[in-house]
Amino acid sequence: MSITLFYDGKCSACYYEMLAYSKLDKNNKLKFQDITKEDFDPSQFSITPEVINKEFHVLTDHGMKVGVPAFIEIWEQLNYKMLSWFVQLPIVFQLSKLGYSFFTVIRPYLPKKNRCSIEDL
Repeated sequence: MSITLFYDGKCSACYYEMLAYSKLDKNNKLKFQDITKEDFDPSQFSITPEVINKEFHVLTDHGMKVGVPAFIEIWEQLNYKMLSWFVQLPIVFQLSKLGYSFFTVIRPYLPKKNRCSIEDL
């Protein structure tokens, strides 16, 4: 099973995180989609540009995962089972969601790049 990660190619933090995931993906289970590319159309996933840009999305065989559940899906694919299990503990999950909510608020203010495409590496 492969999953598609929708990332903001103009966001420095997003780019470096996707770069790390691409290096850890030894079995090529992850596909990367830069949502800032001109030819990207989120409506094919029944999502508006504003919604897909607000939070991190991952498309799996079982549908779209958003926010912390999206990260859990990636960790599962990369065989980081202990991390996945830990973050799914109720109190840790709630704290993770809170932390991620804070990140979504500050992300628009993080340094931007012209475009950082994983495919260019």
